[in-house]
Amino acid sequence: FSSFLQDMGFRTCTHDTSLFTLRHPRGLVIILLYVDDIVITGRSSTLISIITKAMHQNFHLKDLGHLHYFLGIEVLRTSSSLLLHQSKCTEELLPRAGIAESKTAPTPMAVRPLSASDNRLFDNPTLYQSIVGGLHYLAVTRPDIQYAVNRVSQSMHAPTEQKFQALKRILRYLKGSSRRGLLFQKGNLDLSVYSDSDWANDKDDRPSTTGYILFHGPNLISWCTKKQTRVSRFPPKWLDHIMDALGLPPFRQKIYCDNESTICVTKNPVLYDRMKHVGSDCHFVREQVMAGTMSTHHVPSSEQLADILTKPLPPAAFHYLATKLPLVPVDHGCTPLNQ
Repeated sequence: FSSFLQDMGFRTCTHDTSLFTLRHPRGLVIILLYVDDIVITGRSSTLISIITKAMHQNFHLKDLGHLHYFLGIEVLRTSSSLLLHQSKCTEELLPRAGIAESKTAPTPMAVRPLSASDNRLFDNPTLYQSIVGGLHYLAVTRPDIQYAVNRVSQSMHAPTEQKFQALKRILRYLKGSSRRGLLFQKGNLDLSVYSDSDWANDKDDRPSTTGYILFHGPNLISWCTKKQTRVSRFPPKWLDHIMDALGLPPFRQKIYCDNESTICVTKNPVLYDRMKHVGSDCHFVREQVMAGTMSTHHVPSSEQLADILTKPLPPAAFHYLATKLPLVPVDHGCTPLNQ
């Protein structure tokens, strides 16, 4: 099938071999291919019809109409937005941990830190690993659980009773918020990054947890929580290649940080002794700022969206940031795409 698409003029994205693009005088056509599931979109409905007709002539295909479900992700729309959610997958995961009848939790992780001294092993590591795997997939449309899932994932090899309770709290939170999803809207093409670190707040080991949230216009397109000793360079290289494949113009990056000293370092040519261990990264950021391809900005800690990816938060702060992502209820005025 890939050869067929290439013969039609489609190009494979080097950083995502499931993504194919065709630049045609009538407009760009994008195809996403996963095994035997295909999504096709583009500006010209006539061109899409020509391509799908050629597919039917060469392969046995079933046209399911407008996109409403793909790899466990449900798709809803309005005239100007899309909403991606995994309500069905969430509800299927809950009974596996025996919490279908449990009370809901206001957040995916309690603010109090997990105890580093509680080492009682959980007696069913296979169940633990299976549920964590399911949560990782749910986090594709639920960045609000990313930090908590990252924490429980660190005990996959030898889960403790305490970590299993933390795992069940994530599920109890999802039980009360299963019908939520990521909203995608029309807007500008500006690239904005929120970056934060917890500065070695993990009692199990000392490395800091770094988180970033990346917006393309009003839409959240990438986020990450991970243990890290050095800064990540924004945007990730894969994003450059994806945007180029989609025919998007070069973008200026706005990076938001709640640490004013860090922002000063990006604009000051002096390299202080305490910064020499990340000297090459500092120079890289300064070069981007001087070239005008990147700008750094201070944001109050209460508005630092990446906070939700670096530490457990109290309910009020957590839900405020979650709505900024934006995570919205499924009944946010959306209707199924096939209606």
